[in-house]
Amino acid sequence: MRVFGIAWSLLLVLVESEMKVVRKYVPLLEAWIARGTVHVFMAALTFREAYPADEGTDFQKSLQLYRFVASAALAICGIIYIGGGVLCLGAIRRARERREERYVEAQLEFDRLERRRRELQHLLGREH
Repeated sequence: MRVFGIAWSLLLVLVESEMKVVRKYVPLLEAWIARGTVHVFMAALTFREAYPADEGTDFQKSLQLYRFVASAALAICGIIYIGGGVLCLGAIRRARERREERYVEAQLEFDRLERRRRELQHLLGREH
């Protein structure tokens, strides 16, 4: 169970880092609702590990407290993602990213046309 949790945690870290390679291979986690669901799942795994059967030493009790806080933080993040997905915040973010990509493409096209204009003026003998 711990290995499974570690694997999901690593996947979440890679998805949260917004790397295009990861986004390409795991497109499901682009949806905020799916990402929030995975966060809540990880919170449940962490919470399950926070309370083992035997109580133990003070160190184990403090470790249980840290695990509880981590699971609560993951659950809150998951709920925020799910709420944002329901409110379409992910779609707004993707629209902004597409707009930024179009701007960069337009800027590159403008630079290419400007170079071409200078080349044509040079060929005509009109230096500006």
